[in-house]
Amino acid sequence: MKCNDAKLSLETHLPPEVLDIIVSHVEKPSHLLALALTCKTLSVIILPRHIRYRNVSCNLHDGWDRLQDCIRHPDRAQNIRILTLIGPSDRDGYQHFKSPPEHFLADVIGTMERLSRLNIVVEVPQCDTDFKGFWNRVTVYRNLRCLDVGLACPTVLADLLYDTDDLTFLHELKMNIIFQVDPEVFERMCTFIRKNVNLKMLDISCTPPVEGTLWDIPGSSHFPDLKSLTLDSFFVGFDKSPSPDIVLNCIQIHDRLETLNTTVELPLGTLPPGTLSNLNVLYNSSNNDAILNILTCPTLNYQPRPLVDIGGFTCDSQFFDALDYVNCEAVHSLRDVQFASTAGLAELPNVFPNLRFLSVNAGQMWDESYGGIRNLLRAEWAGVIRRFPLLIAFHGVCFFTDTRQTDPFEEELQQVRAIFPLIERLDTSRRDTVLIIDRINGSWKMEKRHYQ
Repeated sequence: MKCNDAKLSLETHLPPEVLDIIVSHVEKPSHLLALALTCKTLSVIILPRHIRYRNVSCNLHDGWDRLQDCIRHPDRAQNIRILTLIGPSDRDGYQHFKSPPEHFLADVIGTMERLSRLNIVVEVPQCDTDFKGFWNRVTVYRNLRCLDVGLACPTVLADLLYDTDDLTFLHELKMNIIFQVDPEVFERMCTFIRKNVNLKMLDISCTPPVEGTLWDIPGSSHFPDLKSLTLDSFFVGFDKSPSPDIVLNCIQIHDRLETLNTTVELPLGTLPPGTLSNLNVLYNSSNNDAILNILTCPTLNYQPRPLVDIGGFTCDSQFFDALDYVNCEAVHSLRDVQFASTAGLAELPNVFPNLRFLSVNAGQMWDESYGGIRNLLRAEWAGVIRRFPLLIAFHGVCFFTDTRQTDPFEEELQQVRAIFPLIERLDTSRRDTVLIIDRINGSWKMEKRHYQ
């Protein structure tokens, strides 16, 4: 009774403004919801003022009402942590682009005192000037920690971004530029990124100019706290091969990296002992030797690396021999694995017994008993995959004849669920969709594939 009395006293005597300030320090939505369920007083504050305002998404083509609401309720808008600005779904949409009232975007961003993540998936028309006021507000937002920019082509927003001196308060920077970047813009982009010395995560997806490489972006710059580096080229092999010295220098400068995720050339030879001892995630789809050289490099104190995710390699005897500094039982994800032979595929469950995610490149492989190369049958893949007792996601082989034909698909699905009782994600007969299975009730749905 005393606890209940204390709770009632708290609800009665603390004014809503004080409770609102207390709740504003709660970050996770799940924790917010748990608080809202504890008592009516908190729910009245949390549901309208926090749940709806922590993560806001707005389509700048026709969704101004959501941002207008922020202007009308600045006391609520200050609780926004994540803002996502989305543009028209196609280029033709820009001719119908409705410009906001003058200074509107700047006024909106001015209400978001606690904004920590800004996602911009839009390019605005060349004539738009209000975005400049908006961006000027962003550059002085000391609470902003994550910036995610996706551009179809570097125009208005890119000019504003690259002309900014720095955003040294940023911890995470992600840039996704679809088309090839010309040399002048690429150099400006590199200069801007290098100034943000407090980055912990750098994720760049673009196609550099012909004479450039994505490794030019970090270059010899030092990001003391960098833990995650992703370099992804839309057209692998289109950019020039980087100098091995530049890559090795970058790797050694950022020796505390926990994630190294690249699709570009990674020309690494034998590495000095202790290099990349803290890796959790290692992926490179362009150079299998680089994967092997990193895996075989002795760690500090000769302890296993804390790897949980490896990808982009060829599974053969060389790979298995390179695992002296890997705790294979801790690895739960293997991505884009290519097999040289059926023997390597058969050995995989023995080496990595605790896999939860596996994606493969199901091409032809050598079969000793067959005396040549061949494609495996679906039943043969199933026989291997069922040996991973914890596997919940498998990609690269479709076990269904045609997921558009409902009745045959349902029968095949029941067979697959009997073979893989824990499976939740599988490929469909369409390359752009993935099958999501509810293990509890057996229901399923199709979702657009999000490539790893």
